[in-house]
Amino acid sequence: MSSPAIQRPGVLEFSILIALAAMWGNSFVLTKWVVTEVHPASLAMIRTLGGGVILLLAALVLSRPISRKLSDWVVMIASAILGNAIPFVLIGWGQAKVNAGLGAVLMGVMPLMTLVLAHFFSKGEALKLRSLIGVLLGLIGLVVLVGPSVLYDLGNEGVRQIAFLGAAFCYALNIILTRWVGHLDPIAFSAVIITGAGVLLMPFGIPPLLSDALLISTENWLYILILVLFPTALAAILLFILVRRVGVNFFSQVNYLVPISGVAWGWALANEVIEPELALALLFILGGIALSRRRAEPHNSVSSTPQGRQI
Repeated sequence: MSSPAIQRPGVLEFSILIALAAMWGNSFVLTKWVVTEVHPASLAMIRTLGGGVILLLAALVLSRPISRKLSDWVVMIASAILGNAIPFVLIGWGQAKVNAGLGAVLMGVMPLMTLVLAHFFSKGEALKLRSLIGVLLGLIGLVVLVGPSVLYDLGNEGVRQIAFLGAAFCYALNIILTRWVGHLDPIAFSAVIITGAGVLLMPFGIPPLLSDALLISTENWLYILILVLFPTALAAILLFILVRRVGVNFFSQVNYLVPISGVAWGWALANEVIEPELALALLFILGGIALSRRRAEPHNSVSSTPQGRQI
């Protein structure tokens, strides 16, 4: 399958990346509150089904076409499984015994996995040394953010830690798949994969919801609505647009920004203390992103046209 030409990221693309990090970082805080009354599987099901319904309605109202090609549907079903259903289950199971800091570090290998996969499966995103160094700098920043001491727990609860790595690999595969179907309408594509993930999660989410539904407070229902609208429905569209425009390697770096966003939201909404390591971590992460996005040599550069802007 052919994919659209990759542009050099500009102000719009960096703005989308930051918006995604902000929405997904906030979702950690809201989820932490909601799961006190709602089973994690039920919350994942509600988020995906609710987001999927919203996106399907938007696709219908805006007359956005849903592909009828079998090859596109194969990719969309795979994306629903790899990008939502399996990672939700793996991360939820892993979080039961693995602390959040180590989980963030383990998920931080996703950009590295994406870099390697993109080299083989995404046209125009060959592995470059500066990109590899940039990804490693971001991973160092992530370790600085959560504290090097979390690495002492590596090996304990090994199977659950492998679950995080499995989730990271699923996410990496999913954004490669998203690149392959970049010709599809973003709203229609997102509607199909989010709804599909919700349907797949129903056997896990419905049973606990039947016993919890009457116990959920009005406040938590409001938080669930926010989770449905922003980090699920809107984020799915923005993810698709960003990957289509600037490729999978640039998008994958959101994995470093999300923990920083989560810390900031925790400070703003839950009065959590911001450690001084945040500034150093941010320096490593932004430095890694800047290095990996540095302009190529002139003979390899992308032309400054609407299909390939330079910054």
